[in-house]
Amino acid sequence: MTTEYPPEDIYEVTWSGPYTYEELKEYEKVDPDFTNTLSLYAKYQDHPLYGRKVLTYIGKAIGQTVVKRLGQHDLDTETVYVATIYPFESWKASAANYKKRFLKQNYIRNGKDHVEIITGIEELLIYALWPAGNVRNRMAAKNSWGYRIFNTGYLGDLPPEVSGHYALENAPDPNGK
Repeated sequence: MTTEYPPEDIYEVTWSGPYTYEELKEYEKVDPDFTNTLSLYAKYQDHPLYGRKVLTYIGKAIGQTVVKRLGQHDLDTETVYVATIYPFESWKASAANYKKRFLKQNYIRNGKDHVEIITGIEELLIYALWPAGNVRNRMAAKNSWGYRIFNTGYLGDLPPEVSGHYALENAPDPNGK
């Protein structure tokens, strides 16, 4: 039996870091053009079961900066990676895009026009990677079926590619059926 797959929307998620929250607050003062492009963040911290400096949480900031959103978490010694989302056309187009100043790059804006994209990518990452701190959102990836993302930049423990088709089709049934 062959499964028919709908077309995928492909995005490049470019990660920067690691940073502490205090470093990001300072970075926002020095280079707000950069911090205004950010939509996602990944927290790394020591975990009693999984080990030292492991991925524990993936989050998004919509309608506010990532720095402001991170201020709503209790951050102490956590390491944070932050990400900008780009529509993916080709690796050549990605390289050309990076050569532009942040304000001229073709990135997914952190606002109401792109809520669906940012949320879908966040949900797919949470579903595929199961960070320990994302207990509430683990089963919310139903809208991420048509996404494929390439994680680039400073990845931390993130895989270079995550596909909604693969992650959702090969996932165990949460109802045990």
